[in-house]
Amino acid sequence: MDIPKLMVLTPDQFSLLHDADPDGFYERDMRDQLFRLVQKLENFSKDCSRPELDMLKKHQRHALGLRLPKNAKSHHDIDMVGGLLVEGQHKADVKLGGGLVISDTGVVKGNITAASVVCRGVIKGDILARGTVHLCADGRIEGNVEAATLQIEDGARFMGHCRLEPELKPESASTWDSFKSLLGMGPSSTSN
Repeated sequence: MDIPKLMVLTPDQFSLLHDADPDGFYERDMRDQLFRLVQKLENFSKDCSRPELDMLKKHQRHALGLRLPKNAKSHHDIDMVGGLLVEGQHKADVKLGGGLVISDTGVVKGNITAASVVCRGVIKGDILARGTVHLCADGRIEGNVEAATLQIEDGARFMGHCRLEPELKPESASTWDSFKSLLGMGPSSTSN
């Protein structure tokens, strides 16, 4: 990639932000670094070059997701605007403005509030989702679910009660497709 003339960011900073997916999931340090770069562009927007303004526009309205890696353990409540990908263990409540993805190695023991939830691992706690809760074939939920829609694949284990609230706003198809592609689930089969 040819680095354009920059007024605010260094070439390395611009490259890092250029290569980042605004809807992607990142470990805490990388996510914080990307947020700082977007904040820098916002703070100096009057001084930005055209490519920097384009980069700001690309990232400004997105909340980068946080990734909890496979061997990580977390014991503190999470309350954030973006999404969360759990590959490790989280033993506390989760409140998200975005979606929650639990990989096949992921475990969440706590109550969840999120835009949508995809579970390939284990959730032990109640779930409140504005959109879809998708329980994959190898996933397990032990708790109550309140959502706009619930999808349970054959082989999945659900132990709890479910209350569907159609007036809750489902996630858009593009957001849902990005979660499913992240987990290698192929194209969306939802009909929201």
